[in-house]
Parts: sequence; structure tokens; C-alpha cells
Amino acid sequence: MVKKIITKLKKPGFLQDTLILMSGTTIAQLIPILASPILSRIFKAEEFGLLSIVSSIVFFLGALSALKYELAIVLPHKDSDADNVYALSVLTSLGVNLSLFLIFIFIARPTARLLKANALSWMLPWTAVIGFFLALFNITNYYLLRHKKFSNVAANKITRTLSTALLQIGLGLARIKYGLVYGFSLGQIGGNTINFFKIKYKKIIRNLSRLKLIALSRRYKNFPRVSFPANVLYRLSVETYNIILPILYDMKILGYYYLAYRMTIAPITFIGQAISDAYLKRASDELKQKGHVKDLFKKLVYKVLAVSLPIYILMFLLAVPIFSFVFGRSWTESGLYAKILTPWLFFRFIYFTFAQTYTILEKLNYTFIIQSVNLAFSVAVFALAYFLHWPMLTWITVFSAGMSVIYLGAFLAIVVLVNRQYKQALAKGIVH
Repeated sequence: MVKKIITKLKKPGFLQDTLILMSGTTIAQLIPILASPILSRIFKAEEFGLLSIVSSIVFFLGALSALKYELAIVLPHKDSDADNVYALSVLTSLGVNLSLFLIFIFIARPTARLLKANALSWMLPWTAVIGFFLALFNITNYYLLRHKKFSNVAANKITRTLSTALLQIGLGLARIKYGLVYGFSLGQIGGNTINFFKIKYKKIIRNLSRLKLIALSRRYKNFPRVSFPANVLYRLSVETYNIILPILYDMKILGYYYLAYRMTIAPITFIGQAISDAYLKRASDELKQKGHVKDLFKKLVYKVLAVSLPIYILMFLLAVPIFSFVFGRSWTESGLYAKILTPWLFFRFIYFTFAQTYTILEKLNYTFIIQSVNLAFSVAVFALAYFLHWPMLTWITVFSAGMSVIYLGAFLAIVVLVNRQYKQALAKGIVH
């Protein structure tokens, strides 16, 4: 049996490709987690707060500045068309980030005053430059995926996170001011190093055609028209806190929040994504074979709850002493924030694990509604905190409680949809 499994894994195929990508993603996510106890002893909470703002802007631009054209790279039948979509994505990102670079020059100082971060007065324009390099990294990964260079994609992810962690530690030990941000920025640029040796840029340039660029931009217009707005909404709901918290409080509190959120959500995000991807495939097959997904859904919900609930209970009970021990006594407050955020993170984990149900049952509008409610609630709570002068603990408690209710409601909506679909299939006589 073991020999058969090893033989199958050695053969090129979906399983092997998936394992390569998963291993690359896992290692890439573990590196910053392992580096954090070292970084927390080198840098102060205020420096983590500045990193939080800079990285939020960079991740936003890296994910969206190509207007989601990069998703279309894998679609064309002809490689020459894919080369032009690659170029279209790069040129679009370059144009967007160049425009933002010029805009950021004019708004940098007022933004720095608003966010209480003096360094942003000169750093802000350069976030557009780093954002372009991150976008280039993401675009190139899709190009490599098209050509089934999965090991390169995995290596790229590891290179980017490893170079970032090493640079941050090195610059920190050298007492370089803003070393945490410099290390992050240089890491995004360094992440593209391997790509320069793996992409045949001469071939891409040779295949470039102005008419093709225009035709393909029109052919795949739904990516900027549909995928882009949905992704903007999602990124705003994720990154809003890093921008508004320093307005309400200060950089030190943002630094505490940043570490609490990053350390509590990172380890279980990969687990949830892995379960979600497996569920998507199995549930799709179940729907075709049985006409419904109720049995599989119910079985997996119980299993996921049985595994995750004890973990989150322990996280709630032990967050403060764990943060104090792992990251140093100066980070005890960050552990308190992690404890308060635990209920929200639990319900968020459960929801996102089964959110693919909306895709399977073709109810994608539910996702848009949930993200809209999410963003609206976040803004409302920030407004209340601002006008009522809430202390940080009041804001984070209300925020966690409200988000818990939203994600619980979103998960219950999935339960209702699954049961409704089962009853409809039963009435039509298509249940097997």
C-alpha cells in the first residue's frame, strides 16, 4: 500500500501538484510566525503599527492594481494570448501604481498627520512602488501556474517570506531605523528574484501585439468589472482596521492589535483553506451523485466543530500567558486583544470553511451581501468609537461581539440554504 502511494506521488499529476503548492504555502506561512518572537524582542509596538499600515497599503495594491486581469492568464488556449494577458496585467498594474505614486506625493503629509505616523510623509509614495513589485509577483505566479511550474510557485512564496524575515531580523539587529518596514519592502522586491530566471521575457515581448492587448482587455472585461469590485470590498473589510485604529488611538495600540490578529489568524487560516478546498470538490461530486449536499455538510460540520472548538477555547483561556511568554512581557496587552478576538475568529473560521457552499449552490450574491454587512458594521463601530471616545478595550469587545454575530448569521444562512436545497431536490424526486 505504501509503495503504491509513493509511486502515485512520484508521477506528475494533480495530487503531486497540489502537495507541492500546499507545502510551499505552509512553509511560507510558518516563516513569519517563527520569526515573530525574535522580531517582537527587537522592535517596539509602534514599529509594528507602522508596518501594519504600510503592509496594508502594499497588499491592497498588490492584490488589486492589475484590476484582476491576472486571473485570466490561465484561460486562453494559445500561449501567445496568455503572453499578452500577462503583459496586459503588468502594464495595468504599472499604470495604476505610477498614478498612485504621483497622487500619494501630494497626500502623504496630511495622511501622515491623520494616521499619527510621521514616517508616512515620505514612505507613502513608495508603497505604490512596492505594491507594483508585489503585483508583479502575483501576476507571474499565475503565469507559472499556467505553464505547470508548480515547484517554482512554491519556491517563490518561500523566497519572498524568508527574505523578508531575514532582512527584518538583520536590519533590526543592526539597529537600522524603520528596519521592520525596510525589510518588508525589500522582501517584496526580492520575492521576484527567481522569476527573472524562469520567465521567458523575450518570448513574451516577441508575442506582444497592440491589437491583441486591446482585444483581450475587452474579452476579459468581466474581471475588472465583476471580480475587481468584489475583491475591493473584501480587501477593505480586511485592511480597514489597520488604517482607522491609529486615527482612534495611536501606533502602539495598532502594533498590539496587529500582532494579536496576525498570530491568531495565521495558523488556522491554512487549515481552514485546505478543508474548504477539499469540501468544494467533494460537495460538487455529492451534488451530482445525490442531488444534494446535506449529508456531507452535516458530517463535516460536526467534525470541524469537534476539532476547532477545543483549540479556540484553549486560545481564549491561554492567549495572555502565551503571548507574554512567546513574544515577551511587553506584549501582554496584545495577548489580551487576542483573547477578546477569539470568538470572532472562531465564527469566522467556521464560516469561511464552508463558504464554498455558496459557490456550489450558485448563490454568489450572498457572499457580496455578507462582505457589505461586514464593512458597514466595521465603519459603524469605528464611528461610534470616535464620537463616543471609547477606550480600546470597549471598541475591540464590541467589534468582536458584533463580528461574531455577523459570521454566525452567515453560517446559519448556509445551513438554511443547504436544507432548502435538500427539500427542493426531494420535492423534484432527484434525491439519491
